[in-house]
Order: sequence, then structure tokens, then C-alpha cells
Amino acid sequence: MTKPRRPSLRAAIDAMCRNCIHDPYGGGGQWREQVDACTSANRPLHPVRPRTYRGEKAQPAPKEAAPEVEPADDAEPSVDEVLAQAFGSHA
Repeated sequence: MTKPRRPSLRAAIDAMCRNCIHDPYGGGGQWREQVDACTSANRPLHPVRPRTYRGEKAQPAPKEAAPEVEPADDAEPSVDEVLAQAFGSHA
């Protein structure tokens, strides 16, 4: 006779966090997003809760400012220019 299969530790933690915080009627996102946004740091499972990323979010490298380029005379007009021509300027 085989033993019944018990859930994994990861599945048990996911289920506990989901049961604790998930609000399907107005919680702001799916259960994983709600658990990821959990601010209850005093909970024993908080450090190991399901996350959409591990560790700190990687910060993008700062971009150097691109040099300003004068538009060519044959450049297409911007969206703002087209809207101003079509509907008039309301400034």
C-alpha cells in the first residue's frame, strides 16, 4: 500500500500565502501579485512568499542623454502637430 502523496513545501507556502491575502473581488491583481505586494513583514513566511522576482529588482543602467537632433525638412510631423492641424490649437 502506497502512502498518500503530500504537497511540496513550496506548494504549502503558496497555499498559505494565497489563503492569507488573496482578495478576488478587489485586491488589485491576481493572487501572486497580491502576495508579492504583501507588507506584513512580521509573518513567518514573508521572506519565502511567492515572488515574481527573486532578490532585489535590477536597476537599469543610467542612460546618457541622446544628443538633440534637428528634424530634417522632409521629416513627418509629430502626432501633436497633426492633431493641432486637424482640430486647431486649444492652448
